[in-house]
Amino acid sequence: MSDTPSLIQDLERAIAAGSPAMRLDALTRVTDLFLAGSGRHSEEQLALFDDILLVLIDTIEVNARAQLSPPVRPARRAAESGADARL
Repeated sequence: MSDTPSLIQDLERAIAAGSPAMRLDALTRVTDLFLAGSGRHSEEQLALFDDILLVLIDTIEVNARAQLSPPVRPARRAAESGADARL
């Protein structure tokens, strides 16, 4: 969890004024964190991931979305929340 403050700060910067590469990096880190806990997240955590992923997904290029899509597909709980459908 020592990465949490850094990740939160990176997310805020990426969303506010980050380059496409910075946004993709933030999206990749959040996706990895989501997948690492797949099946163990609470409904509240899923809602938070959904909110964060949707904001980041809306800010990146189509090519970057395509790169992230295959690893996310098996995480069925994301599909329930709507985040997977945006990829």
